[in-house]
Amino acid sequence: MDIRQKMAIIVIASILLTAIPASILVYKYGQSKILSREITALIELAQHQADQANQRFQEGKPKLEGLSRLLQAELAKPIEPAEIDEFNQGMARYPDGVWRNRKPPFDGRIESGIFLPPNAEESDAQKVRHWRIKKTMDIFGSAASRRMENVWYLSLQRSEVIFDTTFPDFAFDQKADNDYTSTPWVTHTSPESNPERTFGFTPPLFDPVPKVWMVSAIYPLYLGDEWIGSLGEDMQLSNVLEFLFKNEQTYPGTQTFLLDTQDNFVLAGDWQSQLEAQPDVSQFELGDEPQLKTLLQTPVEHSPRNLAYVTVKGKRFVAIGMTLQTVGWRYYKLVPVDEILASTRKLFAALVFAICLISVISGLLISMAVHHYVVRRVRLLADAMRLYEAGDKQHVSQLFPGSDEISLTAKEFDVMMDRIDKNIEDLEITQDTLKLSEERWKFAVEGTGDGMWDWDISTGEALFSIRWKQMLGYEDNEFPNLASAWSDHIHPEDKSNVLSQLNDYLTNVSTHYAVEFRMQHKNLEWIWILARGLVVRVDDEGKPLRMIGSHSDITERKQSEAKIKLAASVFTSAREGILITDANNNIIETNETFSEITGYSREEVVGKNPSIFKSGLQSADFYKAMWQELHENNHWTGEIWNRRKSGEVYAEILTISAVQDAAGKIQHYVALFTDITPMKEHEQQLEHIAHYDALTNLPNRVLLADRLKQAILQTERRKYQLAVIYLDLDGFKTVNDTHGHDTGDDLLIIISQRMKEALREGDTLARIGGDEFVAVLVDLEQTADCELVLNRLLDAASSPAIINEVELHVSASIGVTFYPQDYVDADQLMRHADQAMYIAKQSGKNCYHLFDIEHDSSIKIQHELLERIRSAHQHNEFVLYFQPKVNMRTGEVIGAEALIRWQHPERGLLPPSEFLPFIENHEIAIQIGEWVIDSALTQISTWQAADLNISVSVNIGARQLQQHDFVTKLLNLLSKYPEINPANLELEILETSALENLNDVSHVIRTCREIGVQFALDDFGTGYSSLTYLRHLPVTMLKIDQTFVRDMLDDPDDLTIVKSVIGLATAFQRQVIAEGVETLAHGAVLQSIGCELAQGYGIARPMPAIDIPAWVVDWTSNAGQWNTS
Repeated sequence: MDIRQKMAIIVIASILLTAIPASILVYKYGQSKILSREITALIELAQHQADQANQRFQEGKPKLEGLSRLLQAELAKPIEPAEIDEFNQGMARYPDGVWRNRKPPFDGRIESGIFLPPNAEESDAQKVRHWRIKKTMDIFGSAASRRMENVWYLSLQRSEVIFDTTFPDFAFDQKADNDYTSTPWVTHTSPESNPERTFGFTPPLFDPVPKVWMVSAIYPLYLGDEWIGSLGEDMQLSNVLEFLFKNEQTYPGTQTFLLDTQDNFVLAGDWQSQLEAQPDVSQFELGDEPQLKTLLQTPVEHSPRNLAYVTVKGKRFVAIGMTLQTVGWRYYKLVPVDEILASTRKLFAALVFAICLISVISGLLISMAVHHYVVRRVRLLADAMRLYEAGDKQHVSQLFPGSDEISLTAKEFDVMMDRIDKNIEDLEITQDTLKLSEERWKFAVEGTGDGMWDWDISTGEALFSIRWKQMLGYEDNEFPNLASAWSDHIHPEDKSNVLSQLNDYLTNVSTHYAVEFRMQHKNLEWIWILARGLVVRVDDEGKPLRMIGSHSDITERKQSEAKIKLAASVFTSAREGILITDANNNIIETNETFSEITGYSREEVVGKNPSIFKSGLQSADFYKAMWQELHENNHWTGEIWNRRKSGEVYAEILTISAVQDAAGKIQHYVALFTDITPMKEHEQQLEHIAHYDALTNLPNRVLLADRLKQAILQTERRKYQLAVIYLDLDGFKTVNDTHGHDTGDDLLIIISQRMKEALREGDTLARIGGDEFVAVLVDLEQTADCELVLNRLLDAASSPAIINEVELHVSASIGVTFYPQDYVDADQLMRHADQAMYIAKQSGKNCYHLFDIEHDSSIKIQHELLERIRSAHQHNEFVLYFQPKVNMRTGEVIGAEALIRWQHPERGLLPPSEFLPFIENHEIAIQIGEWVIDSALTQISTWQAADLNISVSVNIGARQLQQHDFVTKLLNLLSKYPEINPANLELEILETSALENLNDVSHVIRTCREIGVQFALDDFGTGYSSLTYLRHLPVTMLKIDQTFVRDMLDDPDDLTIVKSVIGLATAFQRQVIAEGVETLAHGAVLQSIGCELAQGYGIARPMPAIDIPAWVVDWTSNAGQWNTS
């Protein structure tokens, strides 16, 4: 290799060794500037967003303060009677005892809803107060900001007034026992919590149904000095804090954290899904992230600032924090540093490529130049010197015209030879000159690989080569020729050591000078330098005068050393277990985490095969597939079960990588693994929660649906049958209401365990509701095979249970359907079993009923008829007809019985037998019954206004009479007609209805009689215990059933029954009236045996109310023919 090639290599290496570190310094400097600029921009953006959020939080304050002033002014006004009428017209008391808006015409999208619970004070003042609040909020709510979900008022008596367009039926969805008085919506505005009566907010709340975060702006409402409740507006945080919840990330991977004043999380970065999965637990562990936990405990100010750099999940983040001033919540934003600096990487790659290209081109050019100007001429000079040595005394300088180094060398050679020829004294001078020339030559040739320096110690001047300056990023004329300039660029931490070693060398304390240190590049980055030096001139006393040396850029070497050190640190301190084997799969190295997870020490496993960890849970095919993928792709990742030294089996995430040499031959295998056993256990817990009922530990509706579908498929394959059993507990609600929900829960657990034991192996029992269960029986050869199981289920439910020393009794109603006889899908099978259960409950409970496939069509017809009856009620198609009741002896009209008719738009006027039997056990029967009473009272009022005083009797069904709020509803209806004497209203009940629940019915009758309302026992004589129970029912009238009266003239038995009823009425001091009186003969016989009161077709058929006045006039003139006394 000649000098030309060496020079080319040296130039290329020098450029690369200088330019690449310089590029790295530029790259680092650029990263620093970009990072600083972006942090400033992020802080400015955060400040803007915080100002916007504070403004939005404050929007509710003037609204609620204004609403409070309006309400205080309204509520201070005296009560007007018309306001009470407005309340009664606009409101209604519902079956659960709660006053709510009358529906229709209530529309929650344009007006406020009122919720006035049963225990609230029901004075006129309270009604007017809520009515005034409603009217004020109707106006206020329609103008509220759309950032607000609603506007509401909560009182200290659990009542509510709410304007909510999102949930317009909110007041109707509230249960009667709903209570907000102990929640922050009310307590945070109390005089104790808020003595200053200021605007505030509730803690944030996550709603898991729409999956939104909510917070409420609240303000106390006072009437004078009396605190009467709380005003508020609900806000979705996604509207108020759009910049947080929309998560519009400038940089991917940005994480946002938001904590309220109680350190409860609202936003939790990568842990957000876990936070929202458990909305009742806001404080939870963020995993093994100590830097993040420390950051989230760092206090922050109202103005955003850069808090620190943190590492989360192995990634480095810039952390910005601030406090949202209005609510006092802490907001932290973590932006990945790598994403901010991503744009600089491409620039650096392009720069390195350009440097490599330039270095190659420069090397070629330098090679050509060296060959032309140095190598060729040096060879000529060498040839001339050989000739001179051989005796040819020609001056070699003639061959090298010019003044460059080689020409000067030739001239100096001539001068040297001349002086040798002249005398020996000149030889010494020439030798010194040659020595100096040799030193310079050595400096010029040997120093081309590094940067060279020449220091005049006495003057402080220094010469630095171009290459030396290029290492630091300077041009030749940009760096001063002073030793002090060199020392000024040394890193402050290294400077004292460098100068100390230099001084030791100059004072002969050490024999050589070589030191490593950092110098500052022009781009302000730091590069590593290896400096070597040599004293080349001293004075007569040996004091150094001149020193030369070199600088070598060792930055890459230092970085390599740091990487090696880092790799060793990672191996030692990694949280993953690491295992390394040779090509034959023999273990050669492990780390500490490996020992922590497996329980084996390094010494116990080195030299062994990893198969010692096998758990036996994976098949041979699993390992075969693993090794095949590892050989094809040089890596494999997956989950695997292994065994610890203790014998315990654990799950791990395992990654195996094959390490190859340059020839592609595998040298080692590296395995990294993490113990995921806790995660697996957690998955099993979540799986159990998702598919099993939390109280009874039975399968829930989700798991039931899956098992039922699988059972259907199994039944089709095996050609057997399956049974779907729908079970509902009878009397469970009474246990809950009487003994409390805790006792009810204990009872459910006991009964569910009994029923589970009553089933066969392979059958399924699931809880799908409060007291509703479904069982699936499989592999039945015939339907009769399940009868034994059904009876065991009935026994399991009806057997007494003793809880807290109290013996509790319930029973079960069961509906059953069979597949494939009932050839429908799983959902339809459930519905059919439910229908059959409903029939069992109607049949007396504590029994089961098999679904009748043929009868199903009639059920559908019944459902359609129910819907048509409901529509008729809503469209006012029902009317009342009235049948007069008279005293045959005196001729007095004593009253009229109100009888309902259906004015059908297509079929005409329909009698009650066409529709009442279908609704007897349905909720619509209660609604129609209340309408009948209200319409009867309206008619009494109309007749009284026309000077016609007639009392009216109304038939009451058993279902309506046994409602817990029947008396309250009756009082409300009577209060609408203060001009009517309650004694003018008589309620007729069937004897069989009264006997079903004698104690409750007796209590209702007594309460109503205290008001003045009278009661009659209808169809008397048809019951099975008339004589036994008659004395317990405080009725004033007995009505003899028309079936006995109609045939008494021809049937002695019927006549005997009629006489007996009249005798009982006399004995128990009750009045008696006969139904079905069709002829004068009937009237004569009745009067002869002591019954003067009657009604029937012989007296008058049922007629519209408008015809009653004319009939009364006509009856009065002809009534004498009925008197037989």
